[in-house]
Amino acid sequence: MKMSSVDLWIVGCGKLGLLVAERWLELFPGAVVVGETSTPANHATISRIGAIPRLRSERLHSNFDRVKHILISFPPYSKSPDTAKNYLSEVQAAMSLPETKTLHPRLQFVYLTLSPNVEMEPPSQSSPRVVLISSTSVYGAPPPNANTHFIVSESSPVAGPSNPEYASASRTVRAEDMVLQACPRGAVLRLAGLYDRYRGPHMYWLSAAARLMNGVQQSQKYSSLNLQGEGLINLIHYKDAADVALKVLTRGLMGDVYLGCDDHPISRREIINSAVRAGVMPELDFQQVADKIFQSPHQDLFSKVCNANLTKRVLDW
Repeated sequence: MKMSSVDLWIVGCGKLGLLVAERWLELFPGAVVVGETSTPANHATISRIGAIPRLRSERLHSNFDRVKHILISFPPYSKSPDTAKNYLSEVQAAMSLPETKTLHPRLQFVYLTLSPNVEMEPPSQSSPRVVLISSTSVYGAPPPNANTHFIVSESSPVAGPSNPEYASASRTVRAEDMVLQACPRGAVLRLAGLYDRYRGPHMYWLSAAARLMNGVQQSQKYSSLNLQGEGLINLIHYKDAADVALKVLTRGLMGDVYLGCDDHPISRREIINSAVRAGVMPELDFQQVADKIFQSPHQDLFSKVCNANLTKRVLDW
């Protein structure tokens, strides 16, 4: 027998998804929240915060007849080989909860064609609110005539869908198109680099530096990072990302693209320095790390800076 509706179904309930689920249950006590994962590793935590854990393989057997909000929160790359290989089809399936046949009849057509001119039917309140977590990687490389500060916003051009240099970004762009075109109440949230104390770009860079200092080169990616130490980037803390995701789920407009980032672009050198001073990896010295991962100072400087003013204004975030 089918049960009542799900208020929020999170597809890819990892670090960010858990925070969204927890905040949703704080704001809406008694809500039904499902946290879906590809493995049971997080299920105890999902249960502990009051949500319902589900495996991806159990989705078709779920006993719910309606889903009101869907948050798609897994990347185009994944520890699960099947998810990484089938990213677009997994996004398509997530858009169609609880069963493919119950939602928009144009879904399969749009997935195959990605036509920008599909005439959509008026949004129905029976259709779920679908939000795809994307990233600022979709902006790809700057145009040839860009200055040292390449500023991107919600409406900036994105990587071409078949650009081989940016395969992951291109898959994400196609996924965005699917959600915006095929979901009557769809939206996209592009996030800058996510971080907390032990997650984020600083951990990747510090780990790479530690391997290089120990003479370990397990793969080509650790042979040399050659980062632009003074180049600016935007980040966003996981908790802030969860807050803006909640805003998009509950207050965002249909068919819109939003951008989540902090207001303070920071250099890679400052990020590493802050992480070292905070004792994230206490065995490392900043100068040793800098010598291993940063370019020479005379290299051309390039920064990608995010401007999320529109998102902040529309969502009152």
